Amino acid sequence: MRSRICPGLVTIMLCGAVQAAEQASAQPQRPLLQPPTAAVASPITDRFAVRAMYYRPSVSGIARYDDSLGAPGTTFSAEDTLAMQDTKNQGWIDLLFRMTARHRLAAQFYELRRKGTTTLSQALEFGDQTFQPADGTILSHMDMRQLNLVYTYSAVQRETLELGVGFGIHLVQIEGTIEAPAAFKREHLDAAGPHPTLAADFTWRFTKRFSANGGARIVAFNSGGVDASALAWNLDVQYRMQRNFALGLGYASTRYRLDSTDPDFFLGYLKLRYHGPQFFLRASF
Repeated sequence: MRSRICPGLVTIMLCGAVQAAEQASAQPQRPLLQPPTAAVASPITDRFAVRAMYYRPSVSGIARYDDSLGAPGTTFSAEDTLAMQDTKNQGWIDLLFRMTARHRLAAQFYELRRKGTTTLSQALEFGDQTFQPADGTILSHMDMRQLNLVYTYSAVQRETLELGVGFGIHLVQIEGTIEAPAAFKREHLDAAGPHPTLAADFTWRFTKRFSANGGARIVAFNSGGVDASALAWNLDVQYRMQRNFALGLGYASTRYRLDSTDPDFFLGYLKLRYHGPQFFLRASF
């Protein structure tokens, strides 16, 4: 008996074979005897990161606090006039969220506290008080707190290079007190407000385990009796000792300048700079 093959069945089998061949040719082929590639863990591929930071900045500040009628106070150095510390040992934690492949949000809270004890060699007009050398021991403190939220978009993103641009919102508070306990004199300063910045950052993974990273934020404005500027930048090198852990060594610098005649905000002048080396442990995934 001769077997007969249905022509329709042959047609279906031929169409299926052609479709399978097309799908196979469309899929990327791995080189023969080569293992599948895996993404190298780096700041470019991290979805979330937290850094535990040690920072030792050198600090310098110049200030003038005018009285409530706008009469200029004395311009003085916080380190030379009030004997405040010019170096600090600090630690804090900051966070990075990669919301999508190209969109990132960094969050950081930073606080700088200093105090001094001294006697004056000349009169110091600070706010509505005048402190004299005869007032005896002068006690002072200065606190600066800032909350930084910085968004960046990766305009360039490759396996070993990422360049981002964006903007930041910074909430800054500066608080200070000078007092002469023996003379029953005390004056307090408190100024706070938000300010925006333009931001940029980069990552360059130059070996499988090492990367160079940096960023900058800048702003300058003059409006409503307030003339202010700010510049902050940082550079570091990270060593990826494990997939989810890295050690980093870097340097960071921040400068603030504020000259205000707005009585609802601040009357006076302030210039503050802190800069120094950083060491951190970074955990990420």
